[in-house]
Amino acid sequence: MSETTSTVFKILSSLTSTKASVKYISIGVFLLLSWSKVSLLIAKFNVPTEQKNLIVLFVSLGLGSLIGELIYKIINGIWSKYQNSRKQSRERLEKENFNTELLVRFKKVYPYFDYETKRLFYRLSKGERCLEWGYDEVDVPLKNGYVCKVANIDRERDIFRIHPALISYVVKEWAKEVELQLNNFRNDVSPYKETFLKLMATEKDQCGDSIDREVIEFVNNHRAIFQIEADDHEGFYITTYEPYVSECEKQLNIALLEEKHVLKRRIVMEKTVA
Repeated sequence: MSETTSTVFKILSSLTSTKASVKYISIGVFLLLSWSKVSLLIAKFNVPTEQKNLIVLFVSLGLGSLIGELIYKIINGIWSKYQNSRKQSRERLEKENFNTELLVRFKKVYPYFDYETKRLFYRLSKGERCLEWGYDEVDVPLKNGYVCKVANIDRERDIFRIHPALISYVVKEWAKEVELQLNNFRNDVSPYKETFLKLMATEKDQCGDSIDREVIEFVNNHRAIFQIEADDHEGFYITTYEPYVSECEKQLNIALLEEKHVLKRRIVMEKTVA
């Protein structure tokens, strides 16, 4: 085997990577294009012919190798950016498709959720919430991916959030729900409505004024806006849900307290028949 053939085989055996191939190509091109110019430059130093050829070879090999390394890094950098861009685009498309499918499913089932679950969705659309384990309204949404658990606090409580893809729809639908409940309240012609409004407009409890039990029934008819919470054996609280305090004042020009304590002894269970 000739010396040239042996050299070729050694070079081929070293081509184990794209980087090595680029380097060899760069060295070959650099030798081809610069041999004469490098020779003329070195000749100015009056170097003997044998050493001159060796110096030219080393300089050409070194510069060719450096240029090859630079070319490889540039190409590799461009390729890496291209691959990352494709990966990000693919992941973004997959995320968009998933979010679209989730929103479509959510829109189909949203009208069938009870009012408390819809209220929970709205609360979560405003930010993460701490809820106790066994909170009924969160169980089904959690299983279907509409709500997710962010962190555990202790054995009884977790922090939850709504899926971001659903927030815009929930806020829009909740605004319609609030408008519907306000219209129902506005159009209610119950004779006990005025009594209730006076009750919720005064912070101090008027112990001497009796309250017909029908007023409490009126409150129960609007459970979407108001909640009755038992306090103790002496009385209970009537709470106005968010955002009805501000909405009643803005749309109905009615000022309501967020919370009012009512003594039980004020409630007249039965009217006296003359």
